[in-house]
Order: sequence, then structure tokens, then C-alpha cells
Amino acid sequence: MLFRSFPFGKPSRVFVGLLFAFSTLAGGLLPGQPALAAEAAVLAPVLDGDDRWGFNHVTPGAAAAQVARNAGARWNRWEFRWEKIQPQPDQLAWTESDQALSDSLNAGLSIQAVLIGLPSWAPDPATGLPQGLYLAWDDPGNSWGRYVREIVTRYRGKIRYWEVWNEPDAKDFWSQPIRDYYQLLKVSYQAIKSSDPAAQVLLGGLDYWHDPTFLDTLLGIATADPEGRAHSYFFDVIVWHVYSRPAEILDRVAWSRGRLKATVGDKPIWLNETNVPVWNESPFNDYRQFQWSATTDEQASFIIQAFAYSVAVGVDRVVMYRFQDVGERQSWGIVRADGTLRPAYTAFQVATEFLSFPTSVAVQGGPTVERIEIHRGGQRISVVWNRTSVPLVTRVPASYGRAEVIDQTGTRRNVSASNGGYELALAPATANMGSNPGDYIIGGPPLIVVEASSQLQVDHPTDGIAVGGMVAIDGWAVDQAAATGTGVDMVNVYLDGPSGTGAFLGSASYGANRPEAGSALGSDRFRASGWRLQWDASQIRSGQVHTLHIYAHSTVTNAWFSTTRTIRVGFADDPGVGVDNPKPGERVAGEVAIRGWAADRNSPSGTGVDAVHVYLDGPSSVGRFLGAATYGSSRSDVAASLGSSELRDSGWNLTWNPRGVTGGNHQVYIYAHSILTGTWSLRQISFELDQPGPVLMIDRPAAEAHILGVAEIAGWAADPRGQGNTGVDTVQLFLDGGPGAGAYLGEALYGATRPDVALSLRSPQFINTGWSFAWNLGGIPEGRHVVHVLAHSSVSDLWTAQTRNVVVEQSTIIGVDAPAPNTRVSGASTVLITGWAVDRGATAGTGVDMVHIYLDGPTGVGAFVGPATYGAPRPDVAAALGSPRFTNSGWSTSWLPAGLAPGEHVLYIYAYSNVTSLWALTTRTIQV
Repeated sequence: MLFRSFPFGKPSRVFVGLLFAFSTLAGGLLPGQPALAAEAAVLAPVLDGDDRWGFNHVTPGAAAAQVARNAGARWNRWEFRWEKIQPQPDQLAWTESDQALSDSLNAGLSIQAVLIGLPSWAPDPATGLPQGLYLAWDDPGNSWGRYVREIVTRYRGKIRYWEVWNEPDAKDFWSQPIRDYYQLLKVSYQAIKSSDPAAQVLLGGLDYWHDPTFLDTLLGIATADPEGRAHSYFFDVIVWHVYSRPAEILDRVAWSRGRLKATVGDKPIWLNETNVPVWNESPFNDYRQFQWSATTDEQASFIIQAFAYSVAVGVDRVVMYRFQDVGERQSWGIVRADGTLRPAYTAFQVATEFLSFPTSVAVQGGPTVERIEIHRGGQRISVVWNRTSVPLVTRVPASYGRAEVIDQTGTRRNVSASNGGYELALAPATANMGSNPGDYIIGGPPLIVVEASSQLQVDHPTDGIAVGGMVAIDGWAVDQAAATGTGVDMVNVYLDGPSGTGAFLGSASYGANRPEAGSALGSDRFRASGWRLQWDASQIRSGQVHTLHIYAHSTVTNAWFSTTRTIRVGFADDPGVGVDNPKPGERVAGEVAIRGWAADRNSPSGTGVDAVHVYLDGPSSVGRFLGAATYGSSRSDVAASLGSSELRDSGWNLTWNPRGVTGGNHQVYIYAHSILTGTWSLRQISFELDQPGPVLMIDRPAAEAHILGVAEIAGWAADPRGQGNTGVDTVQLFLDGGPGAGAYLGEALYGATRPDVALSLRSPQFINTGWSFAWNLGGIPEGRHVVHVLAHSSVSDLWTAQTRNVVVEQSTIIGVDAPAPNTRVSGASTVLITGWAVDRGATAGTGVDMVHIYLDGPTGVGAFVGPATYGAPRPDVAAALGSPRFTNSGWSTSWLPAGLAPGEHVLYIYAYSNVTSLWALTTRTIQV
């Protein structure tokens, strides 16, 4: 079969049916949710953007469509797959496509449809093309023509734009000759126009790189077709797909515009797939970089740069691939699969707010800094970014004294002009995952500089704040184009709608002294620009979200300019969180029932809360996530106390098993999530946990005991809560510090018989509680040390620690009788080297069986002088050490120091202990 079964998009961008509840999209990152990258800040919905922007495949469901709309999107590019809609010749299944259309239209998203796919019953066995494709478009035998006519007729008046296939220049989607695609396009065009003359037909979006000659070949076929001119060459719009490098948009659109003008005439140009895949959140390459990929922050930069280039070159529609990740091997979406938002979501909002409705656009950049200058209304907007890998400072020309700078996170700040410009620091480009490391496919984080003669500042209330009673609404307003005065004479305020539809709250008093306005704008004539309105909000229902629309009237243009503020009227501290158990300071043991209630009284209905999360010993970013509480149990007492039956089902509970948590003081952090605001409220409670560990005893050595050789450390350990066993499974030892600080000595042998312990604990299950550890002291520095012993409970998963101070003495002693220190020897005479060596830790014999001697360096470095003869009688040593077993401890060797340079030399004398299996060392200096 010559048609590929891939849905549209790259082979790695597979469209699937998405089922996801977008309950988390209105707020921040959920407590306890793993954070691969920061959750994007959600800006106010973009309500006044133009209809240029959109997404591919907005996830089914009204909530997702609204999230897309809030981003500034006005289009949803959606595939209508033939094999899903008509799986059998006599069967049409419209439910899924009807619902997708309804969800989009209800949210204010227009559908840009893609006609694609081939049912198993439809291909011609000889060609693989749809049966009858080369028959007349309205011939009953033309299966594709019938399908197109059927679907366009059904959605006439609801869908205006129909794209014929996807990436026909890529073999993954269309493997037939170009002429066959032209026939598909021709049949589609005629069938679409016959059913809906107002509809527009889009050429299938072109990838370009798979076949750079495709468009020229197709245009050649179209212009050679005798029927072409009369039917606009069978398409109305040309479409491009550009990925990873936003600057390619300029080249691709400019080149194709020239080719269209030279052949079939001017046509609108769309970009209905563009993006860059995110590598640091993608399992596609095991969360590592791959070619043409970017980080989440670089993806956000891509969005603004691609949109700015698109506006600059006159692209009519810009549709991002894609809305969400579900079902994708790569991470493309501005929404993650779990419903949280990537930084690209905020960047999309910023771009659609500031790049809509341009009246003129110019590319003013150079090799190091790109600048796209956009004019709209009374604003001049510059989008600037760094094209190099080093930080830069640039200057943007200024027309007025002040501008607003917005970054890709939506953060805004004001800047003042100096010497005719705004000085801006630009972060470097970092996305170098192109064809070579020196090639930065995406510029650095862009800045948007908005300069306008009209300035309307709202100081109070701040955006999103909860207010009540008498509310002060104030700020300042000017029009800098005025020759004299402030350029403004009136400020009006409306509630929940613009002038003409909103409720008129009143005209603010205007002319108050605002010296900061004069300073910011560089002229004292703007000082008298303050405005203020007192509004009584007490009559507004508590818990409601409202929008203030503030208008200032310019005496220069006789026009109004405006801004908005979102406020909440009601309970500023909600949602409220109550904790019934544990009570502050209460001592608890065993499984702990953590329970209480949570409600947001600002909610117009219900409890206003949809989730309660609980953390231990720290807030959400630090503490241990205990889990999501069960929420929704009946709490009529809460409803009565708060005065609303809507708040009855506000109870929550979580059962926590504290296994592995040490006893003592702890805190639980309880978060309640507001459906209304998307924010989390916190309540913290301290309590005492009764959680004893196992019993651990050290029997030997005694405290401050002097030990040498191989010392035994022993004792017993048991957890009295053990059920049929000792309750302990491991005993570990550390030196001079516990785990993470001290040196790990090893694990003790556990399970030795201790009838005394069983008797003491009154149960035979504790008879095998003894432990012991043989500690080889070889190499341990002499002096006082602390042994840390830890026993692990198999019941509570807790550790108990005990310590024992000991004094380590090295047991291996080497004596050197000759030569004496600094003895002068001759290179011509034999030198006798003698002494003795013992290991006091030996239970029999001297504890030493070898002595080796090196010259001018330790073993591996010095010259090997040779082994000494060991075992000569040394009754003096035995007498001094108080044991006849050390009698045969003498050693000796003869050495001729021939050829040594005159001066000082050092003998390194090693004795090997058969007790510790280690070598002990001493040295002797001689003069040659």
C-alpha cells in the first residue's frame, strides 16, 4: 500500500486520541509532583489578540480548548482521518469529529481541517491510490471525491479551511509521484468548492527539506493544466512547516512568495507546524541532547522568535505543533502529558499579546543582535535577542522617555531612555544542537520593548488581589505626544466589561501630583498625572472574580486608551484549612490518622477545593510527600460554622504509617488547592511521634579499653516489638562517626545465642540476639577512637546507635639495634643491620614471620636491600615484653653499600604480621 498510515506530522510526532482532565492547568505545579522543569507562570488570558495564532490538535474536551484560547490561540488544526470517519463503505462515524468541532467552537477556536488517511477498503489494488481518483471529481466511482464532498457538506458554515493531506513532499506521508498528489488536490478542490463555495483549500503543509524541488514541480504541473487558471490552480493557500531554526521562516516564505508570483499569482502563506522538540524532558533520547532539539527555556525563546519572524514576513496564520505531549515519543507540547505547563505556554501568551495587529513590520537586526520592529496603533514594539554565544548589551532607539520591557516569562519592567535609546543586556544563545556546535539554531532569550506615547499606570489594586469594602483604584496616566500638559484629561473605570458593556463605576479624580511619573518620563509636566477612584465593593458577592477596565482619554488624539486589572472580591485568605488530628503538640503512635477540612469561601459553588496534599517535616519543595488526602467527606459542622451549605463536603483524611521515621517532634504541612484561583493554602501542625527503636547493648570491649591486633567487639540487639523473632536484622559498625561521616567497618555477625537476653526480655524468641565483630586494627592510627554500632529494626525500619570509646595501640613493634642513627658507613665495607620485631597481638609465637629492607624509599619506590634472616633468640626482648613467646624475634642481614652517593640515606625496614596480615614500618638514617 503506497499510502503511509502515519497521521500528519513528522514520523516521530504521532497524533493519538488524548484523554486528559485539565484540572491542574489553571494553577501552579502540584505539591509532590516531580519537577522536570519549572512550571510556567500563567498570565492573564489573552483576550484581545488577533486570529493569526493556533495549535495543532488541541486535546479533546472543553477545558483544554479553553486553556488554548487563554494562551491567545484562535485556531485548532485538526485531522479528519478518512479511515476513522468511514471505516466501511456504508458506515460513517461522526461522533469524535463532531465533539472536537463543538469543543473548539464553544471555546472560540476555529477549526483548520486536514483531510488525510485511507481506509482499508478504499485503495485501488493496482495503484494504492483511492479508488477512482482519476475519474471526474463528482463521479460516484471517485471514492475520495465522495468522502470530501460528504464531510465538507456536513460541516459547511462551521469549517472554512480545508488542508489536503500533510507533507506530501515527504515519503513518510505520500510515496506516490507528485502528479498523483496534484490529482488528489484537484479532486479535493472541486469537491470542496461544490459543497461550500466560501471554503478555502490549503495545499498540504510542506516540509521542504525532504524534497526542495516539490513546490516548483507542483506549480509546473498546475500551470500546465488547461483547467488550472479557471480554478485558481486548485488551491487557495500555501502552507509551510518549519522546525528548530526560526530564521528559516524568513527564507522559506520569501522564496515561496516569489515562486507563487512568478507562476500562479499571489496567495496567502500559512505556517501551520512550527516548534522545536524539548530534549531535557523527552524519553526519546533518554533525556539527553539530540540534533535539532532544545531545552524548555530555549523552546520558549523559539516561540517568540518564530512568531516575530512570521509577523515580519507576513505569514497569515501561525499554528504551533503542538498543544500537548500525550502519546508522543518526543516532547513538543506547550502542555506536558500530566497537564502542567511548559515555559513555552507563557511565551505563547507573551507573543500573541504583543505581536497581534501589526500595522507595519521591519527586520532591523544585524549579525550579533536581531531586532524586529513592529508598529501598531500608538505603539512601537521591538523584539530583540542575542544571536551569539556571549552576553551582549544593545541599544534600542527611543522615541519617548520610558518603555516597558517584557521577557519570555511575562515579567515586566520599566526602563528609562538615555541618550536617545534604551540600553538592554541580552543573554547569550545556548541552543547549539544543529549540524555543528558553533551553529546556534535559536537566539538567546528575547526581550520585547513596548514604547507608546500613551502611558496608563495602575498602582492599586494589584492584579489578582482579593479586595472588600471600600477599594482605592489609583495610578497615573499621560500621553507623551502632548506639546504641553499631561496629554490626558479624564480617567473612567468600568467593571466586568469595556466601555459600553461593563458597569460604569465612575470617573476618577485626575491631576494629583505624581513626581515618580515625571521622573520616569523625564519631564516635570507629567507630574500632575495622578488619578484616583474610591469604589464600594461591599455590594459585590463574595468570592467572585472581576475585571476592572480603566480608560484614559487623550487630549492629543481624542481617543481612549485602556488597561485592565483582575480582582477577587471576598475572603483574601481562603482557601481555609482546618486540622482536627493530630492536635498541636499531641503525642501519637502507630498508624496516624491525619484529618481535617478545607474550603474556599470565595467559590461561587461547591467547596472551592479539589485536592489536599500532605508533607512531613517541610513544605512542598523540601518535605517528604505523604500523599494526597481523600477529599469530600461530609462536614456539616464546617458548613454551619462558615455559614454555607455549599461547604458541607469539605472533609479530608489521610492515614499515615510512620515506619522508618524516628520518634520525636515532627511537623505536617497540609496544602489545600483552590479551584477558583489555582493557588495552594498551607496549614502547619507540630506533634510528637512515639516511635522507639530497637534495644542495643555493647558488652565488650569495656569503655576506654586499650586494644591491639584483632579486637572483638560484641553485644546484643533486640526489638521487643518483634513478632516471633528478635525484631533486628542487621548490626553495622562505623569508626569515628556514624553513617555518612565515619568510616564503615563492616556488618557484625548476628544471631549468637544469648540466653541471658531471652531471660531478661522474658521470651525465648530473643535467645539468638548476640552479635560480634572481629576488628583488625592493622593500619588504624594509635590513640583514642570512637566505635559507632547501629542496630536496625525489622519492625519499625529504624536504627538505634550506641558508641564505645577505645584506645588503639599498634601491636607490631620493630626494633633496630644496628646501625645506630646517623652512623657513618663506607661503601667498601659490609654493614650489619640487626634488630627485632614482634606483634603483641599474637596468641602464640612472635606474631611476625618476615622482615624486608629497602633503601631510600618505601616498598615500590626504594631499592630492595633484601630479606633479613628472622628468628634469632632475643631473650632480652622476651623479658622486656613479659612473655617467652617473643624470644625468637631477632632479625639480621649483611649489606654492602657499594656505589652509593656520599651523603644521607634512609633504610626502610618492614615487618610482616601474621596476626593482622599487614606490614609495619620503621626507618633508620645513615651517612655514607
